[in-house]
Amino acid sequence: MDDRDWKLLDLQMRNSAPPPRAQASSVLILVAGFLAGIAAGTVLFEARETTQTATTDGKTALAFFFEGSRNAAR
Repeated sequence: MDDRDWKLLDLQMRNSAPPPRAQASSVLILVAGFLAGIAAGTVLFEARETTQTATTDGKTALAFFFEGSRNAAR
């Protein structure tokens, strides 16, 4: 192939290549879908009632753990 053939081949291949996609639009679509999913999950699975616990600081669980270890050591 000579230079003329390479130039013709380049012209043909340049026209057949798809145009580049915009990356910003893909990112925006993904972010919008994520936010829509978060909003839908919040609306659909909203907490109706909160569960009452005996304590919220965890001292009951720790006291049970330490009492159990003291009895085992005796």
